[in-house]
Amino acid sequence: LEKRLKQLREEEMLKLLANLEARCGRMLAMQIEVYDATKAIDAIVLKNSNKKTTAEIQKSQQQADKEQEIIAEADKALKLLAGEGSAVAFATVLEEVRQDMIAVQRRLADTRVDRDTQEIEENIISLLKDMVAALKRAQQEMKQQQQQGPPPGQQKPGNQKLIDLIAELKLIKSLQMQVNTRTRNYAAKYSGEQAGDATIQA
Repeated sequence: LEKRLKQLREEEMLKLLANLEARCGRMLAMQIEVYDATKAIDAIVLKNSNKKTTAEIQKSQQQADKEQEIIAEADKALKLLAGEGSAVAFATVLEEVRQDMIAVQRRLADTRVDRDTQEIEENIISLLKDMVAALKRAQQEMKQQQQQGPPPGQQKPGNQKLIDLIAELKLIKSLQMQVNTRTRNYAAKYSGEQAGDATIQA
């Protein structure tokens, strides 16, 4: 019975990993499209001496709508992770990525297509790539375990985690590095201890 329960658990986990990888891959492709469009709109704005015409405002708002669709995908992925329960760090990183998506959506809705917005989009893309890679590795490791048998201490069906702890820690490290980079970027633009720009404060 224990062997059968373990097999069922592994089958469920593989399906969940594949589902999450597909969702993260879809979010990544969509985010790259929004990022490319943001750069294109910004190039036109800069060419027009930082003047935003009606056309650029409409294009930026269209990208804001697309970003909202990416947020909806992130919500679905977070629900899947909440139901599974073991990939806590992965879910936390995804929630932080989602918050960045919300920031991008608001900026694009206000036609803020500048370098700050693009940097947030780059951060989202980078973390999504890391997440897709982690999910692929988790699937490979699980398939190897099915062939070779579990390592010591993982005999019981409930002990196996969806994503390896080291992979989750790597994602947390990537997130922390991005926080540090963004803090330095903002510090270079605003002197003193507190930025006056309400968007930066948020």
